[in-house]
Amino acid sequence: MTKKIIKKIIKYVLIGLFVVCLAIVVIQRVRGQVPTLFNHSVFIIITDSMTPELKPGDVILVEHVNANEIKQGDYVTYNGVTGEYSGKIITHKVVQEPSIIDGKYYYQTQGIKMGAPLDPIISEDELIGRCVTKLTVVTFFYKIFSNIFGFIFLIVIPLVGMLVMQFIQLINDKDTEAQERLEIDSKAKKYNIDDKYSQEIKDYIIKKLEEQNKENLGKEEVKHAEDEV
Repeated sequence: MTKKIIKKIIKYVLIGLFVVCLAIVVIQRVRGQVPTLFNHSVFIIITDSMTPELKPGDVILVEHVNANEIKQGDYVTYNGVTGEYSGKIITHKVVQEPSIIDGKYYYQTQGIKMGAPLDPIISEDELIGRCVTKLTVVTFFYKIFSNIFGFIFLIVIPLVGMLVMQFIQLINDKDTEAQERLEIDSKAKKYNIDDKYSQEIKDYIIKKLEEQNKENLGKEEVKHAEDEV
């Protein structure tokens, strides 16, 4: 029973990951929107400016935080508005302590790849949030989805196999159920149980009769042993 429960849990977890990754791909690549849940958003790293920490294709979780919560050393995600970053979503490291000018926070960011240049100074208005973690498992599945061959061999084929196994199991369960019904009907005739009763009631009556027979048999064996003594 425990093994069956574990298998079901694993199956549903895999299906859940499949749905999450598919949603990320569809929403971000097709609709160009960023899904947000419980004040967190998911982004996909596109360039190698954050290697070796973050590589192209990595999926990261970004928390929407207040401007005053950002500090030096944080990885932040922001909307680029100037130069080559214009119109792009960037995730880089804050390399200096934030500055406050006229009550507004400003940050100096930079990619961590060797030789990466400093970014243009960004303000809190451009800030999206702070990178919390890389979603390793989701990244694995996302990269599979991004590769058609990996998607077919590691997702489609296993899912088809799972469906086939479920179908076979369904057939086996029906055969087992049919066999049990035949056994119940056979025993019902043996004990002269009326056919008007349902299978469940027949099965209950048969079990009670069999328990009574075992109890009577046990009493007879005890009596027989006492007589021999």
